[in-house]
Amino acid sequence: HAADKGYLAISWTNTAGGNYSEGGNWQGGVPPGPSDGALFTNTATHTVTVDASVTNGASVFTASSGETTVSIPGAVQWVHTNNFFVGSSNQSKASVVLTGGGTLVAKWAKISGATNSAASLTLETGTYIFTNSANTGVDVGCANNNGNSSGTLVLADSGVLLMVTNGTGIALGGNGDSGTYSNNYGKMIMRGGTIRTTGLRLPFGNTSSADILIETGTIFNAGNTAVTIGQGGGPGTGTVVLASSGASLISTGSSASVSMVVGDKKFTVGTILASNGVVQSKDMIIGNLGTGWVSVENDANLMVLSNFQIGSVTGGLGTLNGVGRMTMSDSATMIVSNNMQIPWNGTAHGLGTGVLVMASQNALLTVSNTLTVGANFTNLGSGTMIISNGTVRPRVLSVGQFSDGL
Repeated sequence: HAADKGYLAISWTNTAGGNYSEGGNWQGGVPPGPSDGALFTNTATHTVTVDASVTNGASVFTASSGETTVSIPGAVQWVHTNNFFVGSSNQSKASVVLTGGGTLVAKWAKISGATNSAASLTLETGTYIFTNSANTGVDVGCANNNGNSSGTLVLADSGVLLMVTNGTGIALGGNGDSGTYSNNYGKMIMRGGTIRTTGLRLPFGNTSSADILIETGTIFNAGNTAVTIGQGGGPGTGTVVLASSGASLISTGSSASVSMVVGDKKFTVGTILASNGVVQSKDMIIGNLGTGWVSVENDANLMVLSNFQIGSVTGGLGTLNGVGRMTMSDSATMIVSNNMQIPWNGTAHGLGTGVLVMASQNALLTVSNTLTVGANFTNLGSGTMIISNGTVRPRVLSVGQFSDGL
């Protein structure tokens, strides 16, 4: 809670709603200041209006029901010197809507961070900035230990700008400061707007799961942490769905060796379903230690600005299985600006398996350099390309790059 960070917790008491600046709406008759935490526990559905720019220490929403709408008018800034938590008490079902077109700033946002919590945060038109440099800036569904939390983040319209400016970005289905958080679920729905982040991981906890639905809008990762879909430390699943031509998932700025990975850990499954829209990455692996599947359909475009691998065990040791599968149908287009390998076993102990299926005469794959099928250091991995229809245009085609390649 707010007091956990050394702040005095001051509770909102007016169940009918009102202005933030009016002392009568707060316990003790004074609104929270820079050394105070704002605590919202009321189950009544009501609206709090931040009627003038203000700074307080933290804000915490712990209601067991109801909905709190916080209106931040266009010129107003609601600044937190620390955190913004929704659903941070056990069994909380807090529902918060931020609206009005103004600006909210905090270090860390956490949605459903307590055992058996099921909280939600909806962002309407406005700018929302999270600056935590220690770990993640936004966690969704992130209760400790065997948490059983379920968190939902919604970007409701085209006027939303969500920015995570430092640290490792956004984590769904687990807490960004520890992969040991387990049995959690995180969900994000984009109905418009833009996310600019320094990383994106789903799920990030053991035996957890996470989903992102991009109906329309853009997720842009330009940070030092990759987009990893299917990352948790135990059995878990992560899925991203792009549902329209206005949906985009872009990762170009990671200083790590790979900026987008689908199926990144043993016993995890990562999936991208692009029924339309654009997926773009500096480099990309499908199935690295875990299982990854990418489906590109209709008029969707997949663009990889450097190297692309399907089925990999890059960075792994011992007997590991990376399984990657990609399907292209309808008028889907894929452009790889350097090399493409099916699979790529970057260790002498790998069992990577990669499969590419093209099933439409209008599907097009262009590889600017070499397309290799069977790039294995051992004879235990395999690469398969099935073209029942469509066009493949590599500069060089290599089948069985190494003596043991299959």
